[in-house]
Amino acid sequence: MDYNNSINYSSLLHLGIDILGIIILIFLLVWIINSIILYIAAKIINNNATFGKAMGATFIIPIVSFIVIRIFSFFNFIIIGYILAFILSLLIIKNQFEVGFGEALIIVILYILIIVGSIFALKNVLHYSINLQIIKNIPYSSNITNFINNFKL
Repeated sequence: MDYNNSINYSSLLHLGIDILGIIILIFLLVWIINSIILYIAAKIINNNATFGKAMGATFIIPIVSFIVIRIFSFFNFIIIGYILAFILSLLIIKNQFEVGFGEALIIVILYILIIVGSIFALKNVLHYSINLQIIKNIPYSSNITNFINNFKL
């Protein structure tokens, strides 16, 4: 029997488990980062905002938005789906943080501003770290350098 052409299913299983672990880790990191940003935005408006409420909102909003947008895109009403998903997101924030509709809108605007500001800050940190050659020895750093230098917001 020729073992050189056989598939090692054990190593494929380990690779799959590793990939699943990375996906779960990325999900948790993104969820926590978004929760922190929403918590900061909500805390500016409402002193009763808690991190747990922010985590609940950042968990529920993408699920509800995904379902609504998928349903409306199936019927070729994708714009209505996005509008309805945005309104439902505002309602979730309104109920989660016990604020009015206008305050929920301000929380969303602050959330967006904080994310955009964070992206600009991260871009500048990466740009200066490349200029200082901190990440020069990282594999594919030339690709990262080209991407960051050509990135325009």
